[in-house]
Amino acid sequence: QVDQSRDPDAPGANNPRNNGGKSRANSHTTVKGIELMRWLVRLITPPGGLVLDPFAGSGTTGCAAVLEGCGFIGTEMSEEFATIARARIAHWEGVAEKASVQVEMFDE
Repeated sequence: QVDQSRDPDAPGANNPRNNGGKSRANSHTTVKGIELMRWLVRLITPPGGLVLDPFAGSGTTGCAAVLEGCGFIGTEMSEEFATIARARIAHWEGVAEKASVQVEMFDE
């Protein structure tokens, strides 16, 4: 099933990280790796700080921020990508919360 919203000859359409132009939950053309963005968040944000991303795209920086225990404010002009970003960030907030609870259990 091909993503009809994307020109098959568009830059990035044949990128394997983009699923070869096929439909998937995250159709953003420049998805970054979460581990890279986590490193960047740790590099420039104080512990518990606030990360601002004025071009949130599919939310990778927000995912990284919540995994690093930071607050996040993001803006995105595309409602499609804002929806994807909200879902991804909410998912990783849940992962971070579960990890935090597990750590607390072993801290005692």
